[in-house]
Amino acid sequence: MIVRDVRNTTDLRTEYQLAAMNQSLGVPTVFLPAQPELAAVSSTAVHTLGK
Repeated sequence: MIVRDVRNTTDLRTEYQLAAMNQSLGVPTVFLPAQPELAAVSSTAVHTLGK
């Protein structure tokens, strides 16, 4: 199982396409929506803060 977060509809569209491919390989995907106050935070920003 793959767990993915989605921040907005653009993320969802992209992740949905990947999930369809993974499903064809027998790997299910679970989507978790971001909390509204964190939706603007990107993984790039988090990685930068962690350095």
